Amino acid sequence: MGVFLPSDLPGRILEFMNSKVDLPIVIRTELMACFYLFGKNQGVHGEIEILNVKNLARKTVTQIVNEVKRYANLNSTMNQELVRQNFLKRAMQIAVDVKEKLSTGDIDLNRRISRDPTILTDIFTFHIAFYKEDYFFHLFDPLPGNQLPADVRDVLDGRMLMLGFNTKDSSQLPFPSLLTPFIEWIRSN
Repeated sequence: MGVFLPSDLPGRILEFMNSKVDLPIVIRTELMACFYLFGKNQGVHGEIEILNVKNLARKTVTQIVNEVKRYANLNSTMNQELVRQNFLKRAMQIAVDVKEKLSTGDIDLNRRISRDPTILTDIFTFHIAFYKEDYFFHLFDPLPGNQLPADVRDVLDGRMLMLGFNTKDSSQLPFPSLLTPFIEWIRSN
């Protein structure tokens, strides 16, 4: 899981965790977009694997819907401190998990924390709940490499991708296709 819009979200997360800014860290008019990429090593092949990914995607969306409802039912002051405490707890878990890599310099802890799927999911669901926004998800079948730009083919060929946006549907997006902003983000990262 990751968030690709807004592109500077990891820095905002670190500022929030350091109490330099408060929630919401994404303003109402900003487009927010997340992604889930399935089929890490070999892509997704065959009907059974595709069905398994579709079931996992459905469960993921259900979990997000439930988190949005949970945040919507709490007052914003409680949400602020709850989210900050959750992020700090998660940061401690990550630091413990990567302790050996930290000592060798193989990992940038701030980068790892600010891009953590649990933290990013919380920010996405908080944003939707805080602004009472519509949102939608779209799951792509395995992406055919011959239809992808050459510079992202190695990353996406044969994989399934689910994108989520904080708009009612794709007609409200300022892009020629749902894939456009994600492919641009991959190129820059």
